[in-house]
Amino acid sequence: MKKHFIVLYCCCLLFSLAVQAQEVVVHVTSGYIDTLLKKYPVKRFSRWPDCYRWDNPYFQSIADIRKHEAKVVHAIYTKAMARAADSLNYARKLALADWRSLPGMPNEDKVYAKANVGRPAATKLHKGHFSAWELNAYSLDAVLLSDTYTFNAAFEMGVQNTGTELGVEYLQRMLVSEIRGRHRPAGLPFYDQVEYWKGAWGSQGSFSDGQITSNYPKVYWNLLKYGDQLHAFWFPNDASGAGQKNYPRFEIPYATLVQRLGWDPVTIFNQN
Repeated sequence: MKKHFIVLYCCCLLFSLAVQAQEVVVHVTSGYIDTLLKKYPVKRFSRWPDCYRWDNPYFQSIADIRKHEAKVVHAIYTKAMARAADSLNYARKLALADWRSLPGMPNEDKVYAKANVGRPAATKLHKGHFSAWELNAYSLDAVLLSDTYTFNAAFEMGVQNTGTELGVEYLQRMLVSEIRGRHRPAGLPFYDQVEYWKGAWGSQGSFSDGQITSNYPKVYWNLLKYGDQLHAFWFPNDASGAGQKNYPRFEIPYATLVQRLGWDPVTIFNQN
């Protein structure tokens, strides 16, 4: 009898976990998305030519609309956001997986598609987020806005995107919460929030579909602030960025990041 009870309990537990892990598929109309995008217009950023600033309730961005890449994106990720994301458990499907452009900005689908024609899998290029999809999954509107060309994206080497860049994203999430199914490094403390700045730097060429020409940045950089610590990372946008656990190899002093960029990410959004 006891054995039967244990088997029944295990079955119930597995079923419960399966239900908890079931992703939620959300259907969103094009009208809803159009209205959402129009809520937050861009404005010129006077410090740099061709740059516009985009502020929405979830993240801030300064982007170069000629190069079609974000120069810097800023946001905060908190414990409450992590709990909300776990509770909502959105599936990255349908409208929640589609990329879009802000009103008045060109659609970049074709230039990304053309850049990958004939490329072997190991050198495929991604639409590289700065404020990652998973870091916005605490809100439907945040997730929809995260997939926005130019203001939250640039050309990113796929193995770097799923390598060191993703490694830092997992670090951000684990600093405020547990991640289902992922081992937590021993001794890693919890924080109430992680503030972050990310952006593209330099050029190693460009891609065009005949109408749009987009820069292929040389570096994806990251700056994280948690507690009283600042951690900066300078990731080459190439195959050397493969491997999620390799991100510590590319850490640099905060002062070095400021020197290389020629401006300070922490204070840049205080300017117009």
